[in-house]
Amino acid sequence: MDASSSVNDRFSGRCDSVNESHRRQLKSWLPPGYEYHVCSFEERPTDLVLDHRGFEASFRMAITGVGQLKDWVQKLAHSSGVTWRVAVTKLSKAQRVLFKVRSQTAKDRRFSKNTCCAAKMVCTLVTTVDKRGGLSRSKDPHVPTYPASVRVYNVHNHNISVAEALRHRDVGAKAIETLTQLFEIGHNPTSALPVLKSDLLVEHGDKYVYVSANRALCPDLHFCYRQTHGLKHSGELCFIDSSGNMDREDCRVFLLLTHTCAGGRPLWIVMMSNGDHVTDTEENYDDAVTLDWIQVGENILAPKSPPAPSGMDYDDVGEEPLERGGAF
Repeated sequence: MDASSSVNDRFSGRCDSVNESHRRQLKSWLPPGYEYHVCSFEERPTDLVLDHRGFEASFRMAITGVGQLKDWVQKLAHSSGVTWRVAVTKLSKAQRVLFKVRSQTAKDRRFSKNTCCAAKMVCTLVTTVDKRGGLSRSKDPHVPTYPASVRVYNVHNHNISVAEALRHRDVGAKAIETLTQLFEIGHNPTSALPVLKSDLLVEHGDKYVYVSANRALCPDLHFCYRQTHGLKHSGELCFIDSSGNMDREDCRVFLLLTHTCAGGRPLWIVMMSNGDHVTDTEENYDDAVTLDWIQVGENILAPKSPPAPSGMDYDDVGEEPLERGGAF
């Protein structure tokens, strides 16, 4: 892909003639469920021993939101078998460009076995309205209907369907859902992963040896740990800090904090009625403490619902009854 393309070439809306066979080849590579307009397609030579056909193409999509474009990139990894990683992001120009990113394959990154793969993809999303809310005055005829443009250079110097490439895939939603269910019933990362592998063995049988090499279906142990341990100590110990200046509002506010190198970090905010109206019994305190939970960021406590760390540290035992330990 020529990175020196001029601005006029990128926004002119010029389309080359694309025959039907090339159009079908490209659409089979793209994720379904989207409206595409193919602007150009050209086959590129690749090594005969490789398991894919190289091409260079540009096309438009009927996508208007940045979130929709990011979701499309994730789905592209499943349909094309190529894991794309962000290489360079561009500053958005609010009057014209909403989002632009250049992506490369996982085989062109430092932490992986770098093969200097030349495959590249550039995604651009332009605005369809001007700053006054009217229609964009862009000279590109595609903008009103197809504001998202993609240029892809799909020529790899390695196979894309082998274990060495599949182990860099992003973990799929089904695998994450299975792990979450296992964590909720009490499994830890080291016990949940063998259960997931056993389920895959029963489901796929003789093909398990191929499925187990695909990280999208069978994640690694490090990923399992990251699902449960966002902070080093948050699953083991947290302490409560309460403020007394909310009594006039007939409520109390409790902060659940965990230790970090920068001090206490809030995990949850608990709002409850004033402690004067709550008797020191576990049942009444349990009803009060579950009045309103406000999660701060991701749930990085132990994988239980409601969150229940193994240790609690209270700064004022006299006013805050010990029965709260049973409630938590």
